Amino acid sequence: MTEPVTSSPLTDHFDQYLGEIKAGWRTKDNDGNPGSFSLAQFTLNPAPEWMVLGTYGLSKDVLEQGDEDGLRQELLIAWPEAEFNDNLLSHFNAVGQTVHQTGKVLGRGALLAIPQEPALPSHAPQPFVAWYVTMPFFLPEEGIMLADIEPPMVFTWLFPVYEDEADFIAMEGPDAFDQLILANRQTCFLRPRPSLLASV
Repeated sequence: MTEPVTSSPLTDHFDQYLGEIKAGWRTKDNDGNPGSFSLAQFTLNPAPEWMVLGTYGLSKDVLEQGDEDGLRQELLIAWPEAEFNDNLLSHFNAVGQTVHQTGKVLGRGALLAIPQEPALPSHAPQPFVAWYVTMPFFLPEEGIMLADIEPPMVFTWLFPVYEDEADFIAMEGPDAFDQLILANRQTCFLRPRPSLLASV
């Protein structure tokens, strides 16, 4: 289900909390047709030498979230600028296309398996195995949701996790892992990033 969004509040919200668009890419769906949203790099940097990529236009879709009212969603990832390449865009586009095609919100705490081919660009000592769906803690709380449109739009962070972290989330739940993220904000933006379980 797709409904028009008044461009001004959404555009203003992006500008205020993510900054200007530095670069943009048109997406394609699984059949190779033009996608319904774009990918963009914004001027916001959560840490020195890191970049933020976001979907732009995904929130035209009104998404289902169980028995609750519909919601609009835009996805964000943070990545070291030195490790940016087309493979990262391909993985990010795939998640966005899944949201668009299923028409369902990516709920907080979900784990989305990351295909190992093409490889994500990373100097990490072990592969990232899943995207962990959570709030973008690098934004101020008031920037996470735009309530001036109906239904509201929420920014959602795809945080890449290692196998031990994915196991921890499955056993202890998202609240426990979010506390690790909050307690290790600087560690989250190291390159390469150590497992957050090293602090447990």
